[in-house]
Amino acid sequence: MSASADSDPALAILGNDETLNPSLCAACRGLFTKQGIHQLRTQQGYRHLKLADIRSSSQKGCPVCKLFLEPENWGAALYGNGMDDRYIFARIENDSSYVRPSGAFVMSRLELSWVTDEKRQFRKRISPLSFYAHQDDPCAAFVPRRPVHSDFASPKIISTARAFIDECRAGHAECEPRESPACLPTRVLDVTGNRPEAEVKLHLPHPQEIAEYVTLSYCWGGPQPLLLTLETLEEFQSGIDISRLPPTIRDAVVTTRNLGFQYLWVDALCIIQDSEQDKFNEIGNMGEVYRNSTITLSASQATSVTQGFSPVFTFQGVGADGDNIAAQGVAVDLSLAAGKRGRFHLTKKVYDQVETQPLNKRGWALQEYLLSGRILSFGNEAVWICGRHKHRPLIPSVMYVAVFPSLARTTLSAARQLNADQRSELWADAVNDFTGRDLTIADDRIRALTGVISVFEVAWADKCLWGLWESNFVVDAWWRRSRAAPPALSNARSRRAPSWSWMSVDSQVQQRDQSARSTTASLVSIADSRWAVNLAAKLIPARQQQQRLVMHMDLTEEGAREEVNGRAMSLLQLGEHLNGFSEGLLVVEEAVGSNTFRRVGFFESCDDSHLWADAQYRTVELV
Repeated sequence: MSASADSDPALAILGNDETLNPSLCAACRGLFTKQGIHQLRTQQGYRHLKLADIRSSSQKGCPVCKLFLEPENWGAALYGNGMDDRYIFARIENDSSYVRPSGAFVMSRLELSWVTDEKRQFRKRISPLSFYAHQDDPCAAFVPRRPVHSDFASPKIISTARAFIDECRAGHAECEPRESPACLPTRVLDVTGNRPEAEVKLHLPHPQEIAEYVTLSYCWGGPQPLLLTLETLEEFQSGIDISRLPPTIRDAVVTTRNLGFQYLWVDALCIIQDSEQDKFNEIGNMGEVYRNSTITLSASQATSVTQGFSPVFTFQGVGADGDNIAAQGVAVDLSLAAGKRGRFHLTKKVYDQVETQPLNKRGWALQEYLLSGRILSFGNEAVWICGRHKHRPLIPSVMYVAVFPSLARTTLSAARQLNADQRSELWADAVNDFTGRDLTIADDRIRALTGVISVFEVAWADKCLWGLWESNFVVDAWWRRSRAAPPALSNARSRRAPSWSWMSVDSQVQQRDQSARSTTASLVSIADSRWAVNLAAKLIPARQQQQRLVMHMDLTEEGAREEVNGRAMSLLQLGEHLNGFSEGLLVVEEAVGSNTFRRVGFFESCDDSHLWADAQYRTVELV
C-alpha cells in the first residue's frame, strides 16, 4: 500500500483487504481498493484498461466492464476507428448537492473518459455512472444516493415530508400559505380516522369555516368509477367506504391522514359533476382552492385514477428490490477499517424525465402546478416543490432530473412584484406550456385556465381578454402556431373565442420573444362583450409584399383555404424586429368596406420599411 493512500485522512474509514469481489477482473477489483479509491479522487483519475481489453474482460464475465460498455454511455464513440487502443480513465466526481467539508470522502458518481490525444492527454467524457448504498449499510456514511423509493406511505417518506412542511412554513418567506389557514372550499373530504380502512365523509363547511386542507392533482384517465352527483350528495355526507375509492384517491386519503391533516379536496368528489351551475361556480374557484391549500399531492406518473401513487417505471435499468426500486447495477463489496465490510452499488445513470410525466401533459394540471404553494409529487420518486425548492427529492437517489420544468411558479405576493416584462415572460411561458398539453374536451381550453387567470387578474390589477392581457394586448397577440403542432388539430378554428385569441385554435402555439422587438400598434378600445377589440395600426394589402413575405397560417393548408375563402389578405403590423423586419397579423375583412377583420395567421416581412412608411395609422376592429 502506497503512503499516499494511507496518508489521506479522508480514507481512514477504509480497510486494506484486497481479496474482495472475486467476480471482477483485476483492473476493476483495483478500482475499489483503498489505493484505487485514492487514485479515483485525484485529478488524473484511475487508469483502467484499453477499450479492447475491457471488451475482452466483459466477454469473460466481469460485470463492471459490462457496465462500462453500455452503449448509451458512449454513443457512436464506442464504434469509432482506433478506439481499441485507447485507455479508459475513471474518476470520482461529486454533485454539488453533496458538498461536504473540503477533503471529505464522498462517492456520488463515477466519471469515465477516454484519452483523445495521448501526447496532450486530451480527454472526452463518457456518460457517468452512479453509486448508491442502502440506508442501513456502513457505506451509506459516504455514499449519499439511495435506491429509488417506491413506497409513498413509508415512515421515511412521511416523516421527511412533515419536516419539509414545517421547514417551509417556518422559514420560507417566499412560500404561501404560511401560518394562517384559509376558509375551506365549498366541499371537502373529511378523512379523520386512525385505521387505514376508516371511511371518509363529504364535509360541507359552514360559511367562513377556517382549517388547513390538502388538494389532489391527478389524471382522470377516462370515466370515473366514483363521482359526486346530485343523487350521491347526501350519501357521501354519511360516509364513503375507502374500498370504494379508486387507487389514486385512496392513496391521497392515506397520505393526507399520515401527514396529519383532516381535510382533502378532490375535484371528482367535491364538485357536483352533473350540475352545470355547480361546475361553473367551482371551476371558477379552483385557482383559490389550490392557492389556499397547505399542500398539493400530485400523482405525477399515473395516467389514470386507477393507478395510484406508486410509480410505473418506464426507463431502462430499473428493477424491483424488495420494498424499494433500485437501478440494476453491480454490487461491490468494500473493505472498511477495523475489519468491517460494506456494500455499495454501481449503476448506469437513471434519468427522470419530469416534463414528460403524464400529469405534466394534462391541461387542467397546469394551474394546479402554478398556484399550489407546496407540492408533494409522487412520480418516479417522491419530490418536494415549493417557492424555494424547484425539485427536491425526499430521499436522494440514483435518479437524475433530465429536464427541469421550464415554467416558473409564483406566489400571489411575488406575482404582484413582477414588472411588465416579467409578467409578459411568465404569461408567454404559461401559454406555450398550456397549449402543448392534452385536453379531453377541446372547449376546456378556456375553463382550464380560469383559476390562474382569476388569481393573476387580482395580482396584476388587469383584465384577461381570452388569454391576452389588456395592458399587454399587442405583445400577447404576437403568437403563432407552433411548428410542433399536430396538423390534425388545426383544420378548423373554434368559435369559442375571437380569432385574435390563441384560444380559438386547438393546436400548440408559441409567443414570440419580445426582447428584440418593439410594438407599433396599440389597443384603442374593447367591446362590452370582450369579443371585439379596436386597434390603431398600419394595414397594407398582402399582395404589395409578396417577394419577402413569410406567412404562418393559424390552420392547416386545407383549413386556411376554407377560412380565407378567396378573400384578399391584409397585413396588420404589430411591430418591428430590431433588424427592421415587420411582424404582425394576417387578416381578412369580414365584408368589403366593413372595417371589421378576422385573424387568419401571422406574418414576417423583411426589407419593407418603404411600404410601411407610406401607410397611415387607422383604427380597425378585430373579431
